[in-house]
Amino acid sequence: MSPYLEHQYMYISHLYRRPMSFTPKCDQSSFDSRFLNWKNCSDLCVILKMNDRLGGRRREGYLRGCMSDIIHYNQTLSALGATNACTVVRLRDLFISTERYLFENSDQAQLCACHSDLCNLAPSTISIHFLIYLIYFLLIFFVIFAQNFNFYSS
Repeated sequence: MSPYLEHQYMYISHLYRRPMSFTPKCDQSSFDSRFLNWKNCSDLCVILKMNDRLGGRRREGYLRGCMSDIIHYNQTLSALGATNACTVVRLRDLFISTERYLFENSDQAQLCACHSDLCNLAPSTISIHFLIYLIYFLLIFFVIFAQNFNFYSS
């Protein structure tokens, strides 16, 4: 999540789960996945871009994570994941029970949602089976290499 939102988190904690980190590397202008924590999402991977006005200045804030990190989100938005698309949503439409949150009609955010590997700009995970086969073949290679060069003492 964008670092300026860390100072505002106490005011938005009822809307979003606490992120693994607050870092400028999450922002689009300085995004670098090497500095972000990764997690598997059982629902959708999302990028939520918020445009806030703070002290008369407009700021962009980013949340990168899972759809379930958005507390009480509107389930109809899950259809976005099938299209791997971004859309502008009214905050009133993003959350259920919005009468509690006092959002105005003009309050919006950009929501990008997807299901596939690399869709949230994180590297894909390597399967455990691939790692087992890789280790197995490296061990065989080492044994053959060692036998050919007599590294064993008999």
